[in-house]
Amino acid sequence: MIVIKVLIRFRNRWVCHATSHGNVFALCVAILDATAFDLNLTVFIQLKTTSHNKGWIKRLERTCKLLLQVQGAYRMSGDLDHLLRAVVRDSQDYERLYQELIERLEPSDVSASFLMEKIVDHTRLPI
Repeated sequence: MIVIKVLIRFRNRWVCHATSHGNVFALCVAILDATAFDLNLTVFIQLKTTSHNKGWIKRLERTCKLLLQVQGAYRMSGDLDHLLRAVVRDSQDYERLYQELIERLEPSDVSASFLMEKIVDHTRLPI
């Protein structure tokens, strides 16, 4: 049985305080429509680096936590090293984010793809 006790706003996030058997909640949040906040553009940013050490990863983590536009950061296999998912207002807003990223991280290569259409986008688990 899952019982949600209270819904509160904390640091601009709706956070649920919940109790469950087995502690299955990592975090309970409300999923907001980004366009309602004029965040109309989702961008996937591919980063390559010549530094593959813990220091660079920590710098990436600090930078991503600081830049609120970054919604996800992932270390990848294959040709690219890291993939970031960000939401921005428009291309000028992305340019500001890009400049901030290259100043803080000094990647060897940066490439970006802009979301054209969401086909499937959910948070449910296959359980």
